[in-house]
Amino acid sequence: MGPRKTTLAPASLSPRTMGVDEWSDGKEGETEGVGGSEIFMTKHRTYCLEGTEAAEVWASRAGSCEETVRVRWCIAGSDEGGGTAVEGEHYVKSAGEFLFPPHSSISSQPAVIPLIASEFWEPIREFTVVLEEVVCGPAGIGKLRSTVVTIVERDLFPVKVPR
Repeated sequence: MGPRKTTLAPASLSPRTMGVDEWSDGKEGETEGVGGSEIFMTKHRTYCLEGTEAAEVWASRAGSCEETVRVRWCIAGSDEGGGTAVEGEHYVKSAGEFLFPPHSSISSQPAVIPLIASEFWEPIREFTVVLEEVVCGPAGIGKLRSTVVTIVERDLFPVKVPR
């Protein structure tokens, strides 16, 4: 079954055209805000090869933008279901804000999270980037409020071959 269209984006944009692997729950839903824009993560999951300098995740804006909209993002801790990657071992602690200027054609903004390479084989590691809150502007956070960054190991699995 493919991804479902929802009210997270204008009718002309589907999950496929937005690059979204899937919506978080596929339900028609409300946002946490009033009027204005809706801010959501552009993809549900982002993949990076281990050894890549940084992971890049994107947030998008749908709807009118008469005023500046700023939305704070952060990395969820492992105690909050943030994943198996360890801060300081697999990625650099990061947080910031997405900025959507008024009357602008900018509808997507990137966040860059530096990754830390390992010399040794490790299983796939994940962490979650979350839209935390709207700092200013008439906007709400949509249902797709997080994206999982998956770091895929590039080294070969260490296997002992009997001879």
